[in-house]
Amino acid sequence: MHPKDIGNHLRYYRRIRQLSQQDLAQKAGISRTSLQRLESGEEGTSLHVLLRVCHILECSITLSGPKTPQE
Repeated sequence: MHPKDIGNHLRYYRRIRQLSQQDLAQKAGISRTSLQRLESGEEGTSLHVLLRVCHILECSITLSGPKTPQE
C-alpha cells in the first residue's frame, strides 16, 4: 500500500470517528504535525505508531511487499 493510500485511509476513518487531527495525535502520542504529514503521505512512520493509530481508529490496513513473478 502506498503512503498516500495509507494516509487517505487513516483520514477517512478519523473523520468517520469525528476526531480532529489534534485529538487523534494526542491519543496516539504524536504531534499534530506528524499526523498531518502521515495523512498526506509525506512522512513515513514506525509500524508501532501506525498500528497504534489504527487501533485508536478501529481500522486496519494491509501491508504487502513487492509482488513476486509467478514461475
